[in-house]
Amino acid sequence: MEFGVESGSQIVLDKLDKSIKLDDVCRMAKYASSIGLSVICTFIVGHYCDTPETMQQTVTLIRKMTESYQIKPLFSFNTLFPGTYQAQHSQQLGLNLQQNKLELIDPNVPNIEGQHFTAEDLRQFYFDVADWVDQAFPI
Repeated sequence: MEFGVESGSQIVLDKLDKSIKLDDVCRMAKYASSIGLSVICTFIVGHYCDTPETMQQTVTLIRKMTESYQIKPLFSFNTLFPGTYQAQHSQQLGLNLQQNKLELIDPNVPNIEGQHFTAEDLRQFYFDVADWVDQAFPI
């Protein structure tokens, strides 16, 4: 079973209109795990409204869910793919694309900066959860 959690911050989820509550996600992951289902949860850092504090909340939630419910977390960076709402409205959202060559855009490589974070901040948050996530960092 896979849950698209996206963030460990309820504030971020609400700003993204995600329509989920973190308590519900934890409760469902706990239940699914208890009945023997393999649970995957996906997380993204670098949302336009992310801050170092909200990204730390995501790291904390990943650790909690991994240790408590044996979820398998998947982690990626917010990515401004051409033609998407975020790419078309990046200036209004306060997102700055570091490079715009389509062939280099990869959700596993941070290529944006926001009002409250840099691409280096995003890399550091990856390293904070590297032991818990299932993908290799390509840099």
